Amino acid sequence: MTEPKPEGTNPIRWPEYSDCQFEDCAECGLVILGSMFTCNLCENHHICASCYNDTIVEESIHSEKSQNLPAEHPHMHHSYRLDMSPFGKLAFPVHDNPCASCGSKVFPGLRYVCPEICPDYGICATCFIKKKGTDEIELFEAVQANPKLEKKHQIGAAIVTQKYYGIGLARLDWFQIDKNDEEQMKNLGRKIGFAVYQYPTNLPQEERNSLNPDQLEELIKNIELEASKEAENNNKKKKIDVKFIPEFGYTKEQEEHIVKLREELFDINRRHKKLKEGESNIVETKFVFISFFADGSHSNILPLICLRINDTKTMYVESTGRTYDDWDDFLSKNKLPECNILYPDCGIYEMEPGGILNLRYDISRRSKLPSKIAKISDRSAMGIGIAATIGSVIGLFTPLAPVAATTLLYTAIGTGVYTMARSGYHIVDRATHNENVNPLRSRENFVDWLAVAASLASFGAIGGSAYLTVMATQGIEVSQAIEYTVNAAIFANFAVSGIALTASGYNIFEKVANGERPTPLELFQFSTSLLFFTNAAVNLQTAEKFIQQTTQEKINEYRDGLKTTEDKQQFDNTINENMKKTEGQPGNSKLKANLETIKDIHKAMLADKHVEAHIHEHELPKKSKPMPSSSVPKMQAKQLTVSDKKIVEEHLQALDARGQSKLPASKQKITTYLNVGWDDIAAKVKAVLSGGAGGAITEKLIEGKSKKVVTIDNGDEGFMGAKVESIPNGVAIRKGVIDRIEITLDDFGQPIPHFVEGTIRSGTEQSVVRIRLENRGALGNIRAKPKVRMYKDNSSKGVEIDDRELSENYFMCYDWS
Repeated sequence: MTEPKPEGTNPIRWPEYSDCQFEDCAECGLVILGSMFTCNLCENHHICASCYNDTIVEESIHSEKSQNLPAEHPHMHHSYRLDMSPFGKLAFPVHDNPCASCGSKVFPGLRYVCPEICPDYGICATCFIKKKGTDEIELFEAVQANPKLEKKHQIGAAIVTQKYYGIGLARLDWFQIDKNDEEQMKNLGRKIGFAVYQYPTNLPQEERNSLNPDQLEELIKNIELEASKEAENNNKKKKIDVKFIPEFGYTKEQEEHIVKLREELFDINRRHKKLKEGESNIVETKFVFISFFADGSHSNILPLICLRINDTKTMYVESTGRTYDDWDDFLSKNKLPECNILYPDCGIYEMEPGGILNLRYDISRRSKLPSKIAKISDRSAMGIGIAATIGSVIGLFTPLAPVAATTLLYTAIGTGVYTMARSGYHIVDRATHNENVNPLRSRENFVDWLAVAASLASFGAIGGSAYLTVMATQGIEVSQAIEYTVNAAIFANFAVSGIALTASGYNIFEKVANGERPTPLELFQFSTSLLFFTNAAVNLQTAEKFIQQTTQEKINEYRDGLKTTEDKQQFDNTINENMKKTEGQPGNSKLKANLETIKDIHKAMLADKHVEAHIHEHELPKKSKPMPSSSVPKMQAKQLTVSDKKIVEEHLQALDARGQSKLPASKQKITTYLNVGWDDIAAKVKAVLSGGAGGAITEKLIEGKSKKVVTIDNGDEGFMGAKVESIPNGVAIRKGVIDRIEITLDDFGQPIPHFVEGTIRSGTEQSVVRIRLENRGALGNIRAKPKVRMYKDNSSKGVEIDDRELSENYFMCYDWS
C-alpha cells in the first residue's frame, strides 16, 4: 500500500480506496463496483452484489431459472465466493482467515468457528446460514471482526461514515426555519438532536400520546430500568424524572441542550443579519460532519451546523455553541486534538464529477507546525520553570541564596509574560468565537483567568519589591502608604498564586481521573502557578532581607572606594551612630540603620567636591609636549582663599538652578559671580521695577521662553565679580569689573537667584585661576588632613611619590607663576 496522498486531496480518488473491481458482471453486464462474487469452478465468471442477491432469491424459491445449470459445469450450479473491493477491505472490519466452506479469502461480519473441536476452522455468515439445521454447525460460535486501527483502515472507515451522511445531505437544499412556525422549530430540534446525539433513546411526546395507560406504565418502567443499569455501570446514583416527557426523544439534559443550541442559532442569525426587534427571524441551516481520528484510535464525529447569513457568508456552529465566521476560520481555529480529519470541501457536501462525494483529507490544526511549536514551547517553558523553581528553592538554603533568589525572580518574570500571553490568547479566542469567558462558567475559563491574574499579581509584587529596593539604594524615603501598598501586592500575589496552583492542580487531577490526558498548556499553567507561588512565598520571607542585603552591599562598595584609613574610620563612626539611633525602634533596626547611612552617602555625593585646588596662570597649550625640567613648576602649599571657595560654591549652585549640574563640562554655561549680596541685588531690581533710575526692563527669549529681564548699570564703578567656566575636573575663574548686569525675573516678577548675566570690563580682568574639584571627604565634609600629592621636578605630567599632611582647612595649590 502506498502512503496517503498529500493533505487537501480527495481520498475517494486514491487508488487504494477504489471501489471498482475492473470486471463486468456476467449477469447484468455492468462494471462491478463494491463486492464481487466469483465462481470457484470457473474463475472468469463474476457477478455483482445485486445480481448475487437475485440468484440467492431464485434458488430459495426454486424458480425455473434456478433449475438451469451453467454450460461451464453442467453437473452443478455456480459456487460463489466473496471478493471484496480494495476499498471494502480497508473500510470495514474483516476476517483475514478464509472461509473454509466457500473459499472467500477476506469477508466482513461474523465468522463462525468450532472452538472445542477445531478452532482454526471457520466459515462466513452466508455459509453458516446455508448449513443451518445441520449437525455440522451445532457447536459453532460467532466471532465478530475487530476494526483495524492502522491509518489506512481509519481513513477507509471515515470515508464510509462520510458517505453515509454526505450523499443524502448533498442532495438537500438549505432548510429554512421560521422561529414563529412551531412545526418547523420542532423539525430543527429533531435535526439538531440527531446530529449531536444520533438516534433518539426515548419516546417523543407525540408518540406517547398514542399509548394507552398500560403501555405508558410499561414505558416508564423500562425507562427506570435502563436508567438504573446505566447508573450501575457508571457507579453513580442518578435521579430519574419519570414525569419528564421529551419533545424530541432524548434525556432531559440533552433536550435542554438542544433547545439552548436552537435558540443560539437564531441569536447568531439576528446579530449578523442585524435584524431589529420584531423583524422576522428566519434561519437557513444545513449540517456537516467532520470525521477525526488519531493514529491507533477509533474514528469520531464532530457535527457542525451550517448557518447561511447571505449568499457569500456561511457560519459554522459547534454543539458547544462555539462559532466560526467561515470555513477557513474553522480549519485554522478549531479545537480538535492532534489527529487526521476528513470533511467536505469548503464545508458543504456536494457531488464532484463522476458522482464522487467532495471529501478532503487533512491533519488537524494542532497537528500542524505552528501548534507543534507552541506545544514544544509550553513543554520547554514548563521544564525551565520547574527546574528553576526546584534549583532556586534548594539554592536559598546555600551560600548562593542571592543568586538563587535572582534566578527565581527572572524566571517568574519570563514565564509570567509567556503564561499571560498564552492564557490571554485562549480567553480572546473564546470571546471571538461566541464562547462564554465567565470564569465561573467553565473549568478552562477559571484556570485561564487565574493564570492571567497570577501573572499580573506576580508582576505587581516583583515591581513593588524592586521599587522599594531601588528607592532604598538611592537613599530616597518611601512613604508608609507606598510600603503598605507593596506589602499588600506581595500578599495578594501569594494568595492568587495559591488559588491558581490549587485550581490548575485539581484540573489536571480530574482529567487524569477521567482517563484524559492533560494538554501541555495545562501542565505549563500548573508549573507556572507553582513557580509564582514559590516566588511569592520566597518574597514574603526574604523581601526585607533582600533589601537589607542590597543596601549593605551598596554601603560596603562605598566604603571600599575610600582611599584613606581616616576616611574609613570616619565612615564606620557614622554607621555606628546610625545603628545607635535606630536601636529600639520597631521593625528591622539593621535595615533602618543601612537606609540612614545610604541617605548620608547620597547627601555627600550631591554636595560640591572642592578640596584640593590647582592654581594655574593662563591657559596651557592645547597640544601637550614634554617640558624641560627647568620649566616644571615648583610646588608650594597655599591656603585656598575664602573668595575663591565662595565663587566655586556660587557657580555650582547656579548650575543646579539651571539644571546643568549633571551635564558634561563642555555643555555647562559660563556663570557670572558678583561680589554683592543677593539682598542688595534684589533691592536694586525692585527699585528699577518701581520706576527708579539706574536700570531698564526688557524681554528676552531664555531657554525657549520669553522672560522679563532687568538691566542694572552701576556706572563707572561697575560690580566686582568674576566669570566662571566649567572645565574638565574643575572650573576656570576670570576675575574683573563687571559692567551692566542682567537679572531674569520669574512669572511673578521676582528676580531668580543665580540667573545673573554680565560682561567683564575690558582691561580689568585678572589672571585665570583654575581650580580642580576632587576628593571631598567620605560624607561630604572637608577632610581635616587632606591628601597632598608630590610630583617629581622633571615630570611634566606629575607622578605621585610621597604623601604629607597639612593642618586643617589647608589645600594643595600649584602656582604656575
